[in-house]
Amino acid sequence: FKNTFKDNKPICFVLMDRIPISCCTYLKHKYPNSRFVAMYRDVIKITQELYPDHPNNPIFDLQMTIDKKEAKKYNWFHFDEFESKINVPISEDYPLSDVFFAGKAKDRLPRLLEAYSIFTKAGLKCSYYLTGVLPEDRVELPNVVYADKFMPYSEMLYNTVNSRCVLEINQEEALGYTSRFLEAVMFNKRLITDNLAVKESKFYSPENIQCVSNVSEIDPEFVKNNNVVDYHYNNEFSPVHVIKKIDSELIKLYGDK
Repeated sequence: FKNTFKDNKPICFVLMDRIPISCCTYLKHKYPNSRFVAMYRDVIKITQELYPDHPNNPIFDLQMTIDKKEAKKYNWFHFDEFESKINVPISEDYPLSDVFFAGKAKDRLPRLLEAYSIFTKAGLKCSYYLTGVLPEDRVELPNVVYADKFMPYSEMLYNTVNSRCVLEINQEEALGYTSRFLEAVMFNKRLITDNLAVKESKFYSPENIQCVSNVSEIDPEFVKNNNVVDYHYNNEFSPVHVIKKIDSELIKLYGDK
């Protein structure tokens, strides 16, 4: 960290990607008036598995999670997922797929494959890019890619924008808006999701978002609808709003310092 600020105001370090606690301790020693905020963009069981020293570590002045249930359970501050909108070109061969999904398979592989079967039986083209699937669990299917590393974000956005519909299958017990929901809204894409929390969003409408409690409820005819999708997005997901929330919450906890 190179401190290029031209004033002596206290610094707030916001951690989204985990770094060793020893690095936080070093920074706290170097900047004793600093604050540390942990932002958990995954459920706690994943964080505890990968970074066991982070949840509830006393180095953090504020802990935040995108999961509403865990926010209440652990008395953490809840925040909605955020993202900046960038320009993404439309392919000359649009649409590249009818339904697109990219991400870690985690505990949702059987549900993803069930959804794939529903879509393809209806004559739709699915494009999947899955990571974290063991070789023995891989079912070879057309347009399903099993990879050992994440798809570059720019490529993922390109595939999202050039698909007719985005598929969102949440990991078990997760509750909160995801990047797939944000991207569907920002780029005016249809969304099929088993995350019923999106019904609470002002952007929800059954014409544009199909919510299902079980994959078997998916109606593939939803994807074939050619009506124009427009969520009237106006920068509501900008990270600027999250920074303002962090500032406000720290003031509540520690005063205007």
